[in-house]
Amino acid sequence: MNTLNHQLPNILIAGYHKAGTTSLFHELAKHPDIFPSLVKEPFYFRPYINGQDLPPIEEYARNFMGARDEKYRMEASPTYIYGQERVARKIQEVLGDVKVIISLRNPVDQLFSLYKHHLRFMKIEQGQSFLEFVQSRDDFERQTYVKHLSGWYRVFGNNLKIIFFEDLLKSPDIVMRNLTKWLKLQQITISPDTMINANPGGTYKYYYAHRMALGVFEKTKRYLPHHFFVCLRKLYYRLNGQQVRHILDDASRAYILKVLAQQNAELKELLISRGYQKLPAWLAELSSQDEI
Repeated sequence: MNTLNHQLPNILIAGYHKAGTTSLFHELAKHPDIFPSLVKEPFYFRPYINGQDLPPIEEYARNFMGARDEKYRMEASPTYIYGQERVARKIQEVLGDVKVIISLRNPVDQLFSLYKHHLRFMKIEQGQSFLEFVQSRDDFERQTYVKHLSGWYRVFGNNLKIIFFEDLLKSPDIVMRNLTKWLKLQQITISPDTMINANPGGTYKYYYAHRMALGVFEKTKRYLPHHFFVCLRKLYYRLNGQQVRHILDDASRAYILKVLAQQNAELKELLISRGYQKLPAWLAELSSQDEI
């Protein structure tokens, strides 16, 4: 564990992409005993995922300048989970026994949100359908939740907390109450009316204006306070944003569910073994045939 530990995070929101991690970060940041990182996604451990050395620890600590006597310091880099047990052990080595929060989302809906994200960031053509996007993928590595979580549980055990995106949307007050209880913090009240959708899906109207805006966002997001960056991005999409016209069709849903059936069944078994009895419908309603 590093000697700068008192200046480093002791809460990580470590996954998953497009599963409400930004909204969760903003809601937890409202608690007076949690200091949020200046940059929501420092990605400090991402080089290690890719087989590279970590940057100087002082660079990481700068994300928490201004923290005082808060019980927790928090960051939210959703790529960490993909590093599996190897990265979990490196995190424990550097940070000690931190609290880890993972948000799970129905992998079909998560992929559709990722598809909209790719449209918005010009990574795929506007005319590409969701099914074409899904079928063009070489694998579903990032949707095999059980493969990632098994290793993280071996490292962090009861210091790892799972929440479900569907619960966060439907009952954010209950999710936050359970999290603050787990963190041994005073309860705070969150209502769906005040919850921030900090990273809404959507695409753009004007191609060249959007390409220029993406360049500006890429250069500024690591230097602006995250709440300010979110406000700036929301303002931009009011001017040059529009809803994605493509839909999540039955054929695409059936295709993904078939590919991930075994993985989801194993995930359900893992979560039940860890004491999670109230599961979202996409897990609770798995048929006996799916679970074979």
